Amino acid sequence: MSGISFSALPSILPSATDLVSLRLFEINDVDYIPSKVMVTCLSTLPRLEHVTRPRPPAREWTLQLPPTRAVLSSLTEFDFLGDGDYLDHFVAQIDTPLLEDLHVTVFHDHIIEIPHLSEFILRTGGHTLLNEATLHADDYSIFITFSQSVATSGEGNRQRFQLGISFISYESKHWEIFDLALLCGEYLSPPLISGIERLYIGPILTSFTRVWLGKYYNKLWDWLNILSPFRSVESLYVSDLPHFALVMEEIAKKMVVGELTEEVLPALRMIQFETPSNHTEASIEEFVAMRQRSGHLLTVHHRTLTVP
Repeated sequence: MSGISFSALPSILPSATDLVSLRLFEINDVDYIPSKVMVTCLSTLPRLEHVTRPRPPAREWTLQLPPTRAVLSSLTEFDFLGDGDYLDHFVAQIDTPLLEDLHVTVFHDHIIEIPHLSEFILRTGGHTLLNEATLHADDYSIFITFSQSVATSGEGNRQRFQLGISFISYESKHWEIFDLALLCGEYLSPPLISGIERLYIGPILTSFTRVWLGKYYNKLWDWLNILSPFRSVESLYVSDLPHFALVMEEIAKKMVVGELTEEVLPALRMIQFETPSNHTEASIEEFVAMRQRSGHLLTVHHRTLTVP
């Protein structure tokens, strides 16, 4: 249902007991449905497998959690585009034991507070190990995706939980490295990140970042806030981000002179750079040497990406 007035939806949905997929688009202020009412409606649909809920027009300022959460027992896919408050209030009220695919994007048009989202992902993916994370971006949005490795889950059976922050509605503001740091260090709880063993970064080259990407390494403290939560990462894959090696070297230099006392990525054992053929491969000799002095062997691999 797209762009139509449907204020009676909460009273009609409970009768649609065979409903499998529900997609709602362009709901206006008149037809705003509070998250509590929406949860109650969806919990009466035993066969519901897929829900798409785009941009609720109003914010929810307060939430009184129910004594028990509603169980959406058949839901396997949930897509959301809209306000972070609404999303956080919605997921705080539900359990989705079979959820395999979560794709949510919230708009950065005010301070983002989503404390219940991490708890929702942890209890949904709790029976399987979320041990991989991917950080990537496009022109106006940044994303982090959590999943299981193939070795853990098997082919075709991987849960994926993606959170995106979009700046497209915020005076066309482009994202910055600081925003990636907030995504990893502020918006998500440490337990969700601390078990990640494989971290993929990139690609984050877009039409507007190519001009100033070379200055990324100057944002060292933001990069430290991005990397520091990933205490269990053993394998790091960096794609189409040739200047990231400079970040690693700056970290090593500051460790040597004592400006950094806490080791960054302490469990790291392997790093692989995927670099376009038209870029020179940067070295991380100082970072590798620092690890060797501390008794940790670090293997570095380089792979060339074909540029069309």
